[in-house]
Amino acid sequence: MNRLPDWHDGLAAVIARHDALPFEWGTSDCLSFPADVVEAITGASVDRPAYRSQRGALRALRRLGAADPHEALAQRFTEIPPAFAATGDLAAIIGDDGAKSGGVVVGALIYVKAPQGLGRLPRIRMVRAFKV
Repeated sequence: MNRLPDWHDGLAAVIARHDALPFEWGTSDCLSFPADVVEAITGASVDRPAYRSQRGALRALRRLGAADPHEALAQRFTEIPPAFAATGDLAAIIGDDGAKSGGVVVGALIYVKAPQGLGRLPRIRMVRAFKV
């Protein structure tokens, strides 16, 4: 994927928007936040199945042929070593509760959707990375 010339501005706008939004399935969650980032950085449309709950998100992932968010990212993006992930690339993390989710690399941090806004995690939490 090619990045737009002004991709930094698009990334900043998506981060600001999701940081101001509470977690909401299908609108501002661990799937929609990375999808919004990809669209802002590349201008490419991302396939977005509709869902409004955790159960709906899992069904949507299965319809896409993925068992979890990490598989969905792996099907659509080129996997790279986490050490090579740069700002704007996607990160796969495993939460403290064991749940798999996606986030976005921003410098030394991974931005992930949290109950209120965005959480920031150290890069060491990244188990897989994907080039945008």
